[in-house]
Amino acid sequence: MTRPLALNDLPPEHAESLFALDHADSSWHGPVLLDENRGSLFYRLLEVIPGHDASFDEMRAELMEKARGRLQLEAVEAWLSAPETEHGLRLNREALSELPVDPGEWSSLPR
Repeated sequence: MTRPLALNDLPPEHAESLFALDHADSSWHGPVLLDENRGSLFYRLLEVIPGHDASFDEMRAELMEKARGRLQLEAVEAWLSAPETEHGLRLNREALSELPVDPGEWSSLPR
């Protein structure tokens, strides 16, 4: 069970059909393969919630997640710029962006 979903919360190829369901149709739909890493999903329509202006309590979790992500990004940017601002060192950001995402793979890189 999840929070109420909006149209853009579902895979695009299934979103329109789910939101076009008869409001009395509560049958299960799926499986829908998301991708190899996220697996599949099944869904069904339990209730249609009319559009409304969300209260702060309804938005709290999403706002907190966005704020947390923004603060984490700012912290990483500050950490990356610290050697330059404090010691005059410059990071090769292009080289950093070319590194494998998994640090365990760095040992196999040419030296």
